[in-house]
Amino acid sequence: MDVNPALVAMLGYASKADLLRADLARDIYVRGGDRSAVIAAILGRTETSFQTEVSWRRKDGLVLDVVLHGRRISRPRRGEPMFEVMAEDVSARRRAERETAAALKLQSDFVSFVSHQLRTPLTGIRWMLELAQQTPGLPEETAQCLADARQSADRLVGLIADMLNVARCESGKTRWVPEEVDLAELTASVVHELRPQVEQREHDLSFEPDSDLPRVQADAKLLRQVMLNLCSNAIKYTPVGGEIKITAARHGEEMWWSVRDNGMGVPPEARSRLFEKFFRADNAHTVETEGTGLGLYWVRRILAQGGGRVWWQPAPAKHGAPACPGSVFTFALPLQATLVQGVAE
Repeated sequence: MDVNPALVAMLGYASKADLLRADLARDIYVRGGDRSAVIAAILGRTETSFQTEVSWRRKDGLVLDVVLHGRRISRPRRGEPMFEVMAEDVSARRRAERETAAALKLQSDFVSFVSHQLRTPLTGIRWMLELAQQTPGLPEETAQCLADARQSADRLVGLIADMLNVARCESGKTRWVPEEVDLAELTASVVHELRPQVEQREHDLSFEPDSDLPRVQADAKLLRQVMLNLCSNAIKYTPVGGEIKITAARHGEEMWWSVRDNGMGVPPEARSRLFEKFFRADNAHTVETEGTGLGLYWVRRILAQGGGRVWWQPAPAKHGAPACPGSVFTFALPLQATLVQGVAE
């Protein structure tokens, strides 16, 4: 019935009269049936306001992504429904989103390709170094060089594994498939696997679950990797002879799993960025210079797929000390299975 000059300019028409003569379904909507579908959807609702996104065509043929913000009003005399609608051109925003998504996919595909290409030769290098270390009568200097090379190869393999995990997660290839999981049993298995690392650093590692823990609906393989990541960090960043404690308990409709240490802690300026991609706190570099900053990011992304969350807290004052304030990393999972297909950044 009427339009303002801004809409005339947006759609590239010469005048208001020129635009009002156009057939909306044929000339404006890219897909002719969209106009009828939008109107039918609005009339079928009880709300007086609405918002929807459509594709419109300018007079010169350029397609626009448009968000319609509208409200229903009544015509005073005849009582027929009328609509007042604001059209917002979001073409630039949607184009930027598509370009960003394409760039991220390209980046993820490149990382995945390079990582796959590197993993096979590196595995061979590790195997050959291990064989060389077993050679009888090696001079001490040669044995040390081989040990250093093996350690460097192990770090590279770990870096590639982290990159592949993140690439698979971001590309949607890693999917959370829930099943019934005994959290206590899974944790005990993780503790057993980490025992050699714990003994090497002379840590006191304990696991104290609540009695009668209910089972959770989770992806056992991915959850195991989450636990290994958090526990490995606690072992790595806690000085020799430290104390690490794992707990599991029900909190309302969630299951909380925590690992507490009396390690170096997290500086205040780094706490808000702990779970960002490629971020590492400054004090972490003093212990492990080759870290990727991908582990906690991957943990957050994986848990989010199952409707879970993860956070950091400082260790209780009585547990930590000024030199080793300690950390507590906790993740929560819903007791009922929750799948989140898309995870926003």
